[in-house]
Amino acid sequence: MSAAVSQGFEDTDATLEFARETIELASKNAFAYWLAWATILPMLKGLRAYEDTGAQVFKPHALTLIADVHRSIGQYREGLAFLDEAKACAERGEIRFYDAEILRVKAELLIGIDDPDNARRCYEKALEIASAQGAESLRLRAEESRKKTIG
Repeated sequence: MSAAVSQGFEDTDATLEFARETIELASKNAFAYWLAWATILPMLKGLRAYEDTGAQVFKPHALTLIADVHRSIGQYREGLAFLDEAKACAERGEIRFYDAEILRVKAELLIGIDDPDNARRCYEKALEIASAQGAESLRLRAEESRKKTIG
């Protein structure tokens, strides 16, 4: 919690120090929720630093990673908001190489909010895009994820 308070005061150094301490304690004590939560803060700082360079190519990827961490701690709607931003960024910059993964993670988040029909559509679109792009690793990830979550 100290990390979140520090972040609210925009004290970057304290935020990262508290996040590091939380990650260390959570790792030692197998507190999966707190480990995932504390991981988000440095990721957000890294994303902001990346944005400050003016670069955009890997922003959809970074946003998708952050969304997936939210999924891992049950913050499904927060994760979906990051994916909306990832999709918008990809469309603005015509950055299409990560579209299949964005849809795969979206499907998993939709499962978390009990929306299996839209999740199924996301999986199908992810598989279609990955196949069309020849992105075999992303296709396999989407296929495995679909099998685990909706059969």
